[in-house]
Amino acid sequence: MTSEYPRFQVYPLLLDVLVLENAKVDSKGNSDAYFNYGATHADVLIYVGSATGSPKVTFYLLVVEPSTGKVIRSYAGSEITAGDSVDYITVHGLTLGTHLAVGWDGTLDSSNYFEGVYVRLIAKA
Repeated sequence: MTSEYPRFQVYPLLLDVLVLENAKVDSKGNSDAYFNYGATHADVLIYVGSATGSPKVTFYLLVVEPSTGKVIRSYAGSEITAGDSVDYITVHGLTLGTHLAVGWDGTLDSSNYFEGVYVRLIAKA
């Protein structure tokens, strides 16, 4: 007997961290580095609430060498320039590094910033 529903692969969730929660982003920064438990797939889910001034920010998924803290690979998202915006970074086929972090940089200062920022880092087998 065959199923009429398509088969799909469910990847085990290895890491699920809320990196920023209702945060104000007014300068560049990096999250802590998290052990990825051998993940081969990673997602960064991004939401920015309101914008003040003319801020611009790009978020990055960072592959980090844990003994030195050096970034050995980065994957950029899209530049965000308005409030109430979302972005998504996905990488399938991670093969190097054991630690992941999220970084952000852009035109950010005390007059140009985002509030209500949420960033979630997810890693799957």
